Amino acid sequence: MLRRLTLLFCLVGAITNPASGQQVGMPSDDKLRQDIDTVLTNWLDALNRGDAKAAGSFFVPNAPAINPSGMVRTGGQDYVNRIELQHQQNFQTTAKIDQVQVIGRDAAYAVGPWISTFGANGESQAHGVWLQVYERRGTVWRISASSFTRTGGR
Repeated sequence: MLRRLTLLFCLVGAITNPASGQQVGMPSDDKLRQDIDTVLTNWLDALNRGDAKAAGSFFVPNAPAINPSGMVRTGGQDYVNRIELQHQQNFQTTAKIDQVQVIGRDAAYAVGPWISTFGANGESQAHGVWLQVYERRGTVWRISASSFTRTGGR
C-alpha cells in the first residue's frame, strides 16, 4: 500500500510540475544568450584593440585558446605575444552567435561564424567557425575554452 501511495505522489508531482527544460539556477535562454553575447563582444573588443591583459581577463585561468595559428594557454606570455602580433598585422575580428546551449548548472557553449580582416588596409580576409565554452563563476561568465577554426580558402 505504501508503495502505491508513493507511486501516486510521484505521478501527481510529474503531472502538476512538468519539466521546464531549464536547469535550476540557470538564467533564461534569452538572458543567457545576452550574457554570453556581452562576454564575446567585450572580449573581441579587447582583442581588436590589441589589449592582451583585458582580453585575457575574460578567460578562466590557463584556459586553452585555439586559432588557426595553434593553441596557447591564456594568462601566459604566448597569449600576450599572439594578441600583440595580431594587432601589429591589423587583425580585426567579428563573430556572430548562432547558438547558445546549456551544458551544466554553471556552463554553456556558444558557436557561430567569424570573419577577420588583416593587412595594412584590411585587404586580406579569413573566416570560419568558432566555439567557446563558458563557465559561470558567481554571477560572472568566463570563457573556459575557445576555438576559432578557419574554413574555406585563405
